[in-house]
Amino acid sequence: IANGYETSGPEILLDSYVNAVCGKNTRSQHFVTVRGNHEYRGSASGDFFKYLSGGTNKSYFAFRYGAVCFIVLDSGETVARIAKSPDYCRNFTDSMMLEQREFLAQLVKTPLFKDAKYRVVLAHAPIFGGDYYAHMTKNTKTIIDGILLGDNAEKIHLWLCGHTHSYA
Repeated sequence: IANGYETSGPEILLDSYVNAVCGKNTRSQHFVTVRGNHEYRGSASGDFFKYLSGGTNKSYFAFRYGAVCFIVLDSGETVARIAKSPDYCRNFTDSMMLEQREFLAQLVKTPLFKDAKYRVVLAHAPIFGGDYYAHMTKNTKTIIDGILLGDNAEKIHLWLCGHTHSYA
């Protein structure tokens, strides 16, 4: 979202993102928001849930669309959660990764997950990455280790992420 809220207020979200994705008739388009590291930054970062959480105040959730179970995860910030400024990581707590882990542990037991023909994860961060991505990769592994990652993990058919800025 135009470098997140780092340099602009909430109008950048509405004018540059939602209108670009949905056009003028926002009620007719559906889209899923996957929070990335830039949404943790800037003066309006605390307003993320006001505009994009669907009223749940959660940045992680799951839903079915036909035979597909979509799991949306929040992989957090690229660096340790240290306050760089008063506006940095305002709505990200250490407990959030563990809350997501518990959510995921419960989700894999439900018909929403078990009865899906396909299971797709949407997350900003990749599961594996180099040193630059180490913190977000650690966050993601905290959530999925032993549930979606590991020898006895549940099967995921596709993992889509966006943080990596180069194509391998």
